[in-house]
Amino acid sequence: MAVSPLAGDSWDLRVILRTMIPLLAVLSLVGLGAGSILETFAEEFIANPALIIMLPVVIAMGGNLGAIMASRLSTGLHVGQMTARLHDRYVLSHSVAVIALAATISFAMGVLAHLIGNVFGPGLITMARTLLVAVTTGLLLSLVVIVVAVSTTIISYRNGFDPDDTAIPVVTTSCDILGIIILTGTALVFL
Repeated sequence: MAVSPLAGDSWDLRVILRTMIPLLAVLSLVGLGAGSILETFAEEFIANPALIIMLPVVIAMGGNLGAIMASRLSTGLHVGQMTARLHDRYVLSHSVAVIALAATISFAMGVLAHLIGNVFGPGLITMARTLLVAVTTGLLLSLVVIVVAVSTTIISYRNGFDPDDTAIPVVTTSCDILGIIILTGTALVFL
């Protein structure tokens, strides 16, 4: 069993602060970009109540699935269940779990968004189109989550940073923003 090369200094407050302060500053600026993206497509969201209902769920789903994936990968690296390579059974099994979870959540989100959305704007979007947007968004987002989580975790680990400190903030912030972009793009294509 391999032991993490970071085990000795992973709890040093100075190392954590030196890593996290610049990272969180950059991620805060990136997070501000999400607001301008939403503002750009505000009319599309207002015209379709189901999209407004899906938006917070998609944002939460991207960040949460990303945090789960990054956390599991980081743990796998630290305890020696995973190597810092892309072709690893540990990565594959967790990727399949993320895709299955995203598909399940997306389907439920689509049904509920359609039902609740029809209260505010009856008949604007059919159930089939709402489900198409929801499930497509969820599956695309799950693939993005996997790529971002795996690459961020491995890059952090290989460069001597503790992925527990770096991967989750990067993955959650980027997947939140990418979730907004994917939902908007999917809605524009299918609606």
